[in-house]
Amino acid sequence: MHQLSKRWIIFVPNGFVLHDLLSTREPFLIRRADLSSLGAIETGDSLDSEGLLDISQNALGAVLQASIDGEVEVVPQSRRIAEVKAVKQVLFCPTRPGAALKEAAKRNLPRL
Repeated sequence: MHQLSKRWIIFVPNGFVLHDLLSTREPFLIRRADLSSLGAIETGDSLDSEGLLDISQNALGAVLQASIDGEVEVVPQSRRIAEVKAVKQVLFCPTRPGAALKEAAKRNLPRL
């Protein structure tokens, strides 16, 4: 249970960091310059599975999507050898999605 409390979204001057060691081997930064949009998605939205990383772990609640211009390198958690994956979209589920989107708006991050 303690590992669930160590899943964070951290806003930094250059964008935000997703820290979720249940889904990725290390935290990763999504830079403001690379972010094309951030916002809530509907469960029925069609998503391009190529370049998609879902770290929401099927959690209940609103799922946020960060779309990235270009690619961000991430090392997903696996039992096999670690592989770097280039992603263009990241799905994640913060505990307080409204607060996360409000903070993103205060920092002038692009909205979905």
